[in-house]
Amino acid sequence: MSKFYGQVFGAANTSASRRGHSEIHVSAQSYSGSVITRMFYDCNDRLIVDIQMSDGSSSYGDTVFHGTFDDLQKKLKGES
Repeated sequence: MSKFYGQVFGAANTSASRRGHSEIHVSAQSYSGSVITRMFYDCNDRLIVDIQMSDGSSSYGDTVFHGTFDDLQKKLKGES
């Protein structure tokens, strides 16, 4: 059983899904910029999130966040 699942919705009438066993790597892209996310579990079984951004259409970019899912959640809620 996969640890990670992803779905994409766009112009098609149906969604497309992907699975990941050790990690999942997704990117939302436009010609003006991309947001790239990678999720995986570390050796302590903590869910780690890497968020990258790119000025153009890319699957890789500059890291803007690296930490646990809980840390990201707190940061986005303004709690840290």
